[in-house]
Amino acid sequence: MRGDGIRRRPDRGNAWYITWIDASGKRRKKRARRQSFQGARKELAQERAKAEEARDTGFVPMTFKEAARQYLQRQMSLVSPNEYERQDSILKKHLKPFFAGKLRNVSKRQIEEYISRRSRKRLPATVRKEVGVLKHLLNWAMENGMVAANAAARIAMPKAPAGRLRYLQPTELQAVLDHCPPWIQPIVLLAVSTGMRRGEILGLRWMDVDLLNRQINLPRTKNGKGRTVYLNEKAMDVFRSLELDKETLANEPVLGVDVTPEEVSMRFMRACRKAGVMDFHFHDLRHTYATWLRQSGVQLDEIARQLGHSDLRMTQRYAHLTESQAREAVCRLDSILRPLEGPGPKTGSGEGKLSRLN
Repeated sequence: MRGDGIRRRPDRGNAWYITWIDASGKRRKKRARRQSFQGARKELAQERAKAEEARDTGFVPMTFKEAARQYLQRQMSLVSPNEYERQDSILKKHLKPFFAGKLRNVSKRQIEEYISRRSRKRLPATVRKEVGVLKHLLNWAMENGMVAANAAARIAMPKAPAGRLRYLQPTELQAVLDHCPPWIQPIVLLAVSTGMRRGEILGLRWMDVDLLNRQINLPRTKNGKGRTVYLNEKAMDVFRSLELDKETLANEPVLGVDVTPEEVSMRFMRACRKAGVMDFHFHDLRHTYATWLRQSGVQLDEIARQLGHSDLRMTQRYAHLTESQAREAVCRLDSILRPLEGPGPKTGSGEGKLSRLN
């Protein structure tokens, strides 16, 4: 077919390139993965077969393994490095071995079998995360004409337990800080006063911090999106305590400590145990920040924005009110209800009726 062929490029290290016409009639070209004539010819034959099958069926033929590779290439520029590693690990260790074969052969029954098998070994939350990656991959494949529908779209997921909500009282936080080494205290204070994640704090550079406008501009967070974090006075105190002068470079790390995330968590939990605070992790400082915001009357949508939640359902765990807040919220209706006429004690007779109700 015209437009198909194999060509060697002396200007590019004598690499082999293949060209073919895809199902839409568009000419495609790429460097062959196997750098030999026989390998390039085999790869060209595969691409021709895919184009022919796509013209016959209307969908791009692809194995699950090939689709996973292309999906990860796309995700690399969309999500944070940690999130990319998480998805790559899930695909490599679990999804690709189980869903070997053609991508279009992935069925609802097969996905249910995967959930059943994994649920015998792992917690529901873990299985939900794995199937979540599968859902995103299949949705991407459907949008790109690789499959007719997302077989995981309406799958019954294992019920996740209630989200962990452990937070500190101010006195507990002070006790923990008293037992923290000096180098970790700024990290803890930033976590509880901004709600930032551990990795976001450790990766913070001076170019991300705008002290004049009292904010931090995170270029890319866990979900791949940027976020603005506003600074309260306690957070400002932390930055004022750090060394910053005219010679400080914009790309220098704010904290200037050479520690791993795991070491931060370990030293923090050690301080918690010394302070008598049990069952508390570093990530729970983020819950503490959100809970204190909620107890201060901040609405859930604003808390979601501060935490960088893309789904408001993730913030629903903070929907609770303390007893005093609930009582105050109900009493606010008095200003609206008081002028209304209706059944109620008349002036001078309320005391007697109230005593009979008690």
